[in-house]
Amino acid sequence: MLKRVLIGLLVLLLVPGLSFADDFAALQAKYLTLRNTDVAIKNEESWRNLGQNFFKFVQKNNKSPHVGQALLDAGIIYELLWKKTGALEDQRQALDFFESVPRDFPGDDFADDALLRAGDLLSLPGGNKDEARRRYLEIVDAYPVGDMVDVARSRLKHINDEVKSPILVNQAPHGLPLVIIDPGHGGEDLGAVGKDGLMEKDVALDVALKIQAISENDGTFQVRLTRNKDQFVPLLERTNLANDFEARLFVSLHANSATVTNLTGFETYYLDNADNKSSQKLAQRENQYFEQLGQGSEISYILSDLIQSSKIPDSITLAHGMQNHIDIVVSQAWGKQKNLGVKKAPFYVLVGTHIPSVLVEMFFINNPLDEKKLAEGKFRQTLAEGVVAAIKDFLSRKL
Repeated sequence: MLKRVLIGLLVLLLVPGLSFADDFAALQAKYLTLRNTDVAIKNEESWRNLGQNFFKFVQKNNKSPHVGQALLDAGIIYELLWKKTGALEDQRQALDFFESVPRDFPGDDFADDALLRAGDLLSLPGGNKDEARRRYLEIVDAYPVGDMVDVARSRLKHINDEVKSPILVNQAPHGLPLVIIDPGHGGEDLGAVGKDGLMEKDVALDVALKIQAISENDGTFQVRLTRNKDQFVPLLERTNLANDFEARLFVSLHANSATVTNLTGFETYYLDNADNKSSQKLAQRENQYFEQLGQGSEISYILSDLIQSSKIPDSITLAHGMQNHIDIVVSQAWGKQKNLGVKKAPFYVLVGTHIPSVLVEMFFINNPLDEKKLAEGKFRQTLAEGVVAAIKDFLSRKL
């Protein structure tokens, strides 16, 4: 019941539209807030206004480095509206926004992303698979070193019998304890980005997939992922999965970022009100798309109630185990690393879970040295091994 009330409050408190004078960061914040709170797209007017505001931003700032992402987001807005309304005009508008990125800004970093979205939209029932194939081929031909080329090749291979995967995949044998692994961010929500372009969403997903692979070989517990690919998943849907499938644990994976670039290390958080400024700032960054609600809104009281009723003692135990095992495993393989300890903060992604839940910040992606480590597959494998060791240790004590 509390979760439904929480969702309703977040939707009701949304502020209608933004003017085209607002900069891209403000538009993107509004967009991600809508994606996280108005999941059912009840406030269609706010969505349409925002889509047009993204377009106005591009018209007014066509030299901005954010034009491609703005058009991509506008296209996603109209794609979601089409799925809600069934209106062909919404579908055509989505395609137009997607295709305008490679057409008008062919060198943009999001051109291949937009082509992929166009192809996927055309691949849906009632679409045109030949036209979808053309978009995928354009990615392969025009963007051979882009991050969407492998996905496009996969789409081409399976275009005639493609089955859309659900969010939760690769189910392990029944009877084993179930753990939800939540790769933070995803899709158009990039998370923090390093100086060399490494994205938090990619680091989190890769570590999560490695955790899943280790668990499948180990056979001690089963893993479900809140996302198994680069896709957007609303924050509240992530914790709903843990409750819906009666999981034993919830572990959310992130890469840290700070205003300075010399901070390093890893830390683990559990849900509670923060008592220091650094934890408060980090929670604000991760919760930024609920920022309109304010500290004095009714959501604060709901959050406090959830904190009081959550499994804090077990979450604290899990958090300390996570820190200790990551410390041991990573230090053995890569030398002693900075252990920043266990902390508490009011992360919305942990709100509403009825099970032990933690959020792991895996080093600082805006620190050039940490970014270099996080870019290495072997280092991410070691992080995954540390998380698995912590999960196994916790479950062995609680079975």
